[in-house]
Parts: sequence; structure tokens; C-alpha cells
Amino acid sequence: MNKREKMMEKKSFISVTVIMLLIQMFFLILTMLIFLYSSYKAGDDERKRMMENFFQIYNHQLENKIENGDHILQRIIYNNPEYDMIKSKNEAERYHASVSLKKLLQEPIANKMDIDALVIAEAENEICLDAVAEGVLSKQRDLLRSFVLECAREGNAKAVWNYKELGRITYIYKMYVWNKKATGIFISADNFMNTIENSNLQEMT
Repeated sequence: MNKREKMMEKKSFISVTVIMLLIQMFFLILTMLIFLYSSYKAGDDERKRMMENFFQIYNHQLENKIENGDHILQRIIYNNPEYDMIKSKNEAERYHASVSLKKLLQEPIANKMDIDALVIAEAENEICLDAVAEGVLSKQRDLLRSFVLECAREGNAKAVWNYKELGRITYIYKMYVWNKKATGIFISADNFMNTIENSNLQEMT
């Protein structure tokens, strides 16, 4: 074998070696890309599952609060002679009804039922009763009372869950308005979100 043939053989060997290295590098990169994609896909699926679980917990908490609020309002309004007596022409009867209703409003607040305020207003005699949670400032309390009393003056309204901003605080609320009387339950958005954050989030995992 002459010198030229040896040089050609050497170049050929180097070329094959380079090609083999490139092929190996290609498969290594491909393997890494597959691994990264699989990891991302698994993480993405996990994030989606966690978000779905979070919204399930969120909706469950909201449903519980709404159901609880409905029960409280129904207890105050239905089959309650004192609630009807608050419109009595007799001042002594109105006073007696106001004392009984005030105690009834205070019970859910005292039991820490995640309610910010309960308010009853009667427009003809300008009566307004309330119970508010600890931490509700007097200015905020006045805004809630004024809002419910104004609704009572309007006469009648459909009782549905809604939201209202009062004094830069957003409330989820429901109010029964009938025959110049209004009774409302208020849960602040912050209060509601704190309940979500304090829930057992291990259910999400």
C-alpha cells in the first residue's frame, strides 16, 4: 500500500468516525428533547389537574356559603311573628319585635359563620337592626345599614344573590325586600377568599 492510499484510508476512517459521532450526538439530543417534552407534558397535566381540583373546592365553598346564607335568611323571615310585628302600629310591639330580631341576627355572627353582616330595615318607621362581625368598622356598618334601608324604601325586589361595592369593599349578598321591609345577608369577598385559602387544600393533591 503506497503513501497515497494510506492517506486516503486515514481520511476515510476520520470521516466515518465524525459521522458516527454526529449520529450519536443527534440521538442524544433527540433523547433529551423527548425527555424534556415528556416532563413538561406530565407537569402540564398535573397543573391542569390541580387547577380543576381548586375550582371544584372553590365552587363547593361558594355553594356552602350560599346555602348557609339562604337558611339564615329563611329562619329570620318565614314563620316569624316578630318579623311581621316590626311593622305594627303599636310602639311597644315594635320594640318587643326589635329586641327579639336583634338577638336572632346576633346568633349566626356569634357562631363565627363567616358572615360580615345581617341587617333588617323597615321603611315606614325608619327601623334598622343589624349584627356585624368583629372587624367591621362603624363607617362600613353605616353604609350597610343605609343600603338596606334604601332598598326597604323602594318597596319590593326579587331575592337573588348579587354583589355590591360599599366603601371600596365588595360584598356577596342576598336581600329579601317586601312591603317596605328589607333583610339582607352580606359576605365580603375578602372573607370568602380567606375561607378558600384556609380550606384543606390537600384535597387538590
